[in-house]
Amino acid sequence: MDLRFAQGFAVTPLDLSNLVPHLLGAWATGLIWVAIQLGRGAWHGRLSFRSARVTAAQGASCACALSVCAMAAAAYSNNLISHGVEGLIIVSQWAAMASAATACDGVTPELEFRGGDPSGSSDSDSGS
Repeated sequence: MDLRFAQGFAVTPLDLSNLVPHLLGAWATGLIWVAIQLGRGAWHGRLSFRSARVTAAQGASCACALSVCAMAAAAYSNNLISHGVEGLIIVSQWAAMASAATACDGVTPELEFRGGDPSGSSDSDSGS
């Protein structure tokens, strides 16, 4: 067996210590996005506990997607995956984030259900 050929295709595993700066950047970006969204909500007077919780969840989702993209870039730089697979991972992450954001646009976040609603629902007027 020719050792020069084997050395040319040697791969190194991903090391977490090399990923830490990229992962910290991804999570810092997510936290900054959450802070901006919460600030906008407070400025416009639309900040509630539920909207803050939803905003925090969206920020965490964004940070997770950025983390996966950072890991894909690191895997490509260590010759663990091809450039096409790296691109597929990144595009898939952003497509998933965009479709989730689009699906949530029409959802009304603040729904209230009250007992004894006088609006004439079938539960309140049984006829007896």
